[in-house]
Amino acid sequence: MAKPGLIAVALFSLRSLLERVHHPKVLMSERELWPLTVGLFALSERQRDFCGQITAVSVLLVLPAFVFFLRQSLLEEPRTIGV
Repeated sequence: MAKPGLIAVALFSLRSLLERVHHPKVLMSERELWPLTVGLFALSERQRDFCGQITAVSVLLVLPAFVFFLRQSLLEEPRTIGV
């Protein structure tokens, strides 16, 4: 019963990857205009000596979502509906 759901998740994940990585790479010829996701992919693809820079960019990509999560769950008062 879970097979159709897993297939749907796989298809949406692939679509998301194409939107974040391949579309900007194809549509933007100048490397300076690429978003961080494409730059991270190109940097990791080119050479393996940039482990520190790849880690720093990965943290920059995750940091806004992490801050948003902390703000919603820890810093603000939990909100309940109807109470």
